[in-house]
Amino acid sequence: MAKRASTRGLLRGLYSGFQGKTGMHQIAKAFYDSQRLTLEEQLRECVSAAVTVLALIRNAKLGALDTAEIEKRARDKLSAAGETLRSFELVKDFETRSRLVTQCIARVVTESAAEIFEAHFATVHLQT
Repeated sequence: MAKRASTRGLLRGLYSGFQGKTGMHQIAKAFYDSQRLTLEEQLRECVSAAVTVLALIRNAKLGALDTAEIEKRARDKLSAAGETLRSFELVKDFETRSRLVTQCIARVVTESAAEIFEAHFATVHLQT
């Protein structure tokens, strides 16, 4: 199913918050700092870092949204992809694994924030 043009634009706008040194670096740093934890715990730390980055960089757009709700939705999406995510453990080179996890987390958090934003926006429009 194709995403609506407004959804694609929202996704691009939110994901661009991770581009550059700050966003992806913070996720990669969380992954590095949590490397002694289980994969699930690493992903949880990375999601938390990503939501924080997104909330700080895109505060004007996401200000009305609950960051805990974004984190929960992102963690739920990652849990649903369980076995697929286990493949990260097969990547032996830490730098490559870090890059893959960082990109995955940025995308999942972006999608989660966009879904919540659109649901919130639709609710606000329905109420007016």
